[in-house]
Amino acid sequence: MDLIDIHRILANNCCEAAWVLLEMKNRTRSETIEMLHEAHAACYHIERVGEPTHIARCEWLLSRAYAAAGMGVPSLLHAERALEIGQSSGVDGATRAMCLEACARAHIVLGQPVDASYCKQEALLALQVIADEKERERIKKEIHALP
Repeated sequence: MDLIDIHRILANNCCEAAWVLLEMKNRTRSETIEMLHEAHAACYHIERVGEPTHIARCEWLLSRAYAAAGMGVPSLLHAERALEIGQSSGVDGATRAMCLEACARAHIVLGQPVDASYCKQEALLALQVIADEKERERIKKEIHALP
């Protein structure tokens, strides 16, 4: 096993741990901080070995974690970074839709309904190019769950 393998394993483990915490309905303050640490660790490791799509999705995870923590500014920062990575590298439609969903979520946390609505509509448009029906429906469900 080399360093690349280690980064991949750690990225996967940290991402899974972040998701477990993200999906908890009643996180403690300590669990919220742990969730953010796990998401950052996942991004650190994936940036060492991942393709742009993986890196954009890690930024999406960070944005999602910060939104769940009620921290709109860093949520938007990471959502915008995810979009920038996507735009500069031409990521797939699913990743683009996810990044736009993250922008909408961040704007909701920031109390910016007009920007949130715009991002939500753009995310729905991005769904049209996703060939995998299961993935398209999963992302669509996330977008429609936004207020």
